[in-house]
Amino acid sequence: MAEDSDIETMRAIAAQGRIHWHQHALERFLERGISRSEVVSVIMNGEIIEVYPKDRPYPSSLIL
Repeated sequence: MAEDSDIETMRAIAAQGRIHWHQHALERFLERGISRSEVVSVIMNGEIIEVYPKDRPYPSSLIL
């Protein structure tokens, strides 16, 4: 399944510390009391529950 390979790709990138944090996302994290380490933990341990292939500028996913 494509979603499985997508999460594995995200995990490999996160494990290497290669996440590019956009300023907008960091501002939203701060507003919502979310840390970068919490986001990485969700990527490493969560599962994709929704895929948005038409999102721009890149496809996105909702991870639980």
